[in-house]
Amino acid sequence: RILHQVAVPAAIGETALSLNVKLAGAIERCFQHVIRLYLEPAGLPLGIEWNVLEFPYHYKAIPKDGIIDPSWPDDQIERFIRAMYFPPHEPALAVSVQGERYEIRSMEEFVSLRSRVELAGEAAPEDLAAASRSAVPAHATSSTAAVLPPPSP
Repeated sequence: RILHQVAVPAAIGETALSLNVKLAGAIERCFQHVIRLYLEPAGLPLGIEWNVLEFPYHYKAIPKDGIIDPSWPDDQIERFIRAMYFPPHEPALAVSVQGERYEIRSMEEFVSLRSRVELAGEAAPEDLAAASRSAVPAHATSSTAAVLPPPSP
């Protein structure tokens, strides 16, 4: 159940890191609100039902193994790069047709690389699977923060 939500505005240039910082503040505000309710004589409200199976909080996977598809429109590539930016984890990757991996932290880096290197896209060689990363960064991407009560006994 959701006991309290705090909206987190997302600006156009947000990255996974900047959203995570905003979410940390929202989580703190939610916690403060819910703990105040908990300490009041009336206790916690019932809250709002949340179907965890239908709306999981954390997807726990990286789209496309973090690899940029150069056939995407530039605006999609730019959003993907920002979504993958979450230090100290590996940023978005561009992969050459020879299988060389390049870490990409900005659209400017990608445009520069694209002008110098032939990049692999959807029809990439089979050995690109070996080039994909195995570590999954745990970055939050929700636009609201919710504090959930412990499960009922």
